Amino acid sequence: MRKIYFLFIGFLPFFGFSQPSTAKIDSLQRLVKKGHNERNFQRILNLAELYSDSDLKTAQKFAKEAINIAEKEKNTEHLALALNTLGNILQYKSELDSSLIFTKKSLELRIKNNDSLGIADSYNNIGIVYDQKADYSEALKNYFKALEIYDKKKDEKKQAMTASNIGVVYKAQKDYRKSLKYYFMAYEIYGKQKNDFGLAVTSGNIGSTLIPFKKYEDALKYSKISEEGYKKLGYDRFRGYPVANMAVVFDSLKNYKLASKKYLEAIKLHEQFENGTEVADNSKNYSEFLLRTKDYDKSVEFAHKAIRFAEKADANLIENQAQHILAKNYAALGKYDLAYEYQQKHIEGREKIFQTEKTKSIIELETKYQTAKKDNEIILQKSKLFKRNVTVFSLSGLLVLLAIASLALFRSRQKNEKIKLQREILHQQDLATKAVMNAEDNERKRMATHLHDGIGQLLSAANMNVEVLDEVRENNESYSKILGKTKEILDEAIADVRSLSHQIMPNMLIKNSLSNALRELIEKSNSPKLNINLKMEGLDDAIDQNIQVVLYRTIQECINNTIKHAEASHINIEIIQDMQKISTEISDNGKGFDPLRVHSKSDGLGLENIRSRIDFLKGNLTIKSSRNEGSSVYVEIPLI
Repeated sequence: MRKIYFLFIGFLPFFGFSQPSTAKIDSLQRLVKKGHNERNFQRILNLAELYSDSDLKTAQKFAKEAINIAEKEKNTEHLALALNTLGNILQYKSELDSSLIFTKKSLELRIKNNDSLGIADSYNNIGIVYDQKADYSEALKNYFKALEIYDKKKDEKKQAMTASNIGVVYKAQKDYRKSLKYYFMAYEIYGKQKNDFGLAVTSGNIGSTLIPFKKYEDALKYSKISEEGYKKLGYDRFRGYPVANMAVVFDSLKNYKLASKKYLEAIKLHEQFENGTEVADNSKNYSEFLLRTKDYDKSVEFAHKAIRFAEKADANLIENQAQHILAKNYAALGKYDLAYEYQQKHIEGREKIFQTEKTKSIIELETKYQTAKKDNEIILQKSKLFKRNVTVFSLSGLLVLLAIASLALFRSRQKNEKIKLQREILHQQDLATKAVMNAEDNERKRMATHLHDGIGQLLSAANMNVEVLDEVRENNESYSKILGKTKEILDEAIADVRSLSHQIMPNMLIKNSLSNALRELIEKSNSPKLNINLKMEGLDDAIDQNIQVVLYRTIQECINNTIKHAEASHINIEIIQDMQKISTEISDNGKGFDPLRVHSKSDGLGLENIRSRIDFLKGNLTIKSSRNEGSSVYVEIPLI
C-alpha cells in the first residue's frame, strides 16, 4: 500500500494548501489572457498546480504551456520550475519514466543555476519516482542528498517532508523500526509548526506502519487523524490512503462489514483522482478480502479491475498477485479451465520477474536451432523434398540430444550444489552444537567448582561445629557461641545456593516474564556509582524460552563485566523487537578493552560461551570497544 509523498512544485508553498476554488481558477485564467510576461508565467504555473489536485489532463496542458513560455523567454529558472511541475503531474498519473525525464532535466538546470534549495527539491522528487518504481536504493540516495542540503540550510519544513518520504522507503523495505523513526521525526516538526497537511500525511503513514506490529488501536487512531485532516483541508485525493489503512485494520480485527465499506471507499477515492497504482493495489487487496469471506463472484470482479489498472500503471507485481487470486476464485467456483489459465499466467508472470539460468539456456538453444534451420532452408531450397526433410529431422534430433545433455548436465550440477550445501549446513550445525555443548560443559564445571569450593566448604564447617556442640553442651556460653556461628555459616550457604539457582534460571523468568526479570536485575544492579537505563520496545513476553534465557544471560554478563572491570558510571540497555528479530544493545561509558582478548575463561558465563548460544539460535553478537571510549555489545536474534 503506497503512501503520500511530498512534492515541491512551482511557486505555491506546499504547506497550507487549500482546495482550489472555481473563482480562483477563473480569476487566474482571466489574468492569463492579458499577455505573456513574468507574472503570466507564474499564473499559468499556478493553474497547473491548482488543477493537479482535480484535473490532471488540464494540469498537464498548463504545465506544457508554462514550459513553452520559459523557453521563449530563455529563462532557465522558470524553465526548471515548469519542468519540475510537469514531472510531478506525470508522477501523479503513474507515468513514471516520463516523470523521471522531466524532473532530471529540471535538476540539470538547477545545478547550472547553483540553486541549492531547488536542487534539493529535485532530488526529493526524483526519490519519489524511484520509490514508486521500487528502486529503493536510488530512492534513498536521492532523499538523503535532499535531506543533507535542507540540514545545511536549516529548512525544518522541508527536512520534515523528506524525512517522511524516507520513512515511506524503509516501510516498503519492511524495515518498520527505521520507518517509524523518520515518520515520528517529521510528525514532531509538523506538530511544532501546527502544519495540518504535514500532520495528516505523516499520521497516515504512521498508522499504516503500526499495522505489522499488530498495534491496531494506535494504527486506527493515527489513520483517523489523517483522514479527518485531509477532509478538513479539502484534499479528498489523499483520503484514500488512510481509508485503506482503516480497511486493513478492520479486516485484521475481523470487523468485515466496516472493512468492506472502507475498501470500497478507498478504491472510489483513488479512482476519482486517477491514482492508477493505488486503484490496482486496493482492488487487489479487496479481492483477496472477498476471497477469504467466500464472496467469489465479487472477488473475481475486483481482481479483474486490479489487473486492468495494474497493466496501465505498469505495476507487474500487483498484476501477478491478482492473477493468483483469480485462479483461486475460479477453482472455488468450479471453473477449472479459467483457474488453470490464470494460474499459468501467474506462473509465467513470476518467471518473467525471476528468470532462471535454465530458462536462459533453453532460449539460447532454441535460437541456435531456429538460425540453423533457416540457413538450411536457404541452402537446400532447390533440393529434393526427401533430402530436405532428412536434414531437418537430423538437426531436430541433434537439438533434442543437445537439450537432453544440457538438461542432464544442469541437473547434475544442481544436485552436486545441493549436496555441497547440505553438507555445509550439517557442518555448521555440528559446529554450533559442539560450541553449545562446550559452553554447557564449562558452565557445569563452574557450577561444580562453586558447589565444591564455596557451598561444600561452608557445609563442612557447619558439620564440624555441630559435632563440637555435644562436647560443650554443659558450657552455655561456648554452646551459644558455636550455635550462633553455625547459623551464620548455614545462612551464608543458603544465600550461595539461592544465588547459584538464580544464575541457572532467574526466578522472574520462571514465575513471570523476561521484561520483569530484567527490571528486577536492573533494580538490584543499580547503585549511586552506576546508573543503568533500560529501554524496551515491542518486547513480547511470549517469545521462545531459549531466547529469553540467552538475552537475560547476555545482559547479566555485560553488567557483571562492567561492574568488575569497566569503571563505568552509566550503562544503557536497549531491546527492540519487530516481526523478524529481537535487537539488543548494551553500552557503557567505561574505560573499554581489547575485544580480541575476550575468551571463554572470562568471569561468569563468559561472553564467548554466550556467543555459542547466540550462534545456535542463528543470531549474531558484535562487540565494539577501544581504550577510554567505552564498550558496546550488540545482539540480534531472528524470530522467524
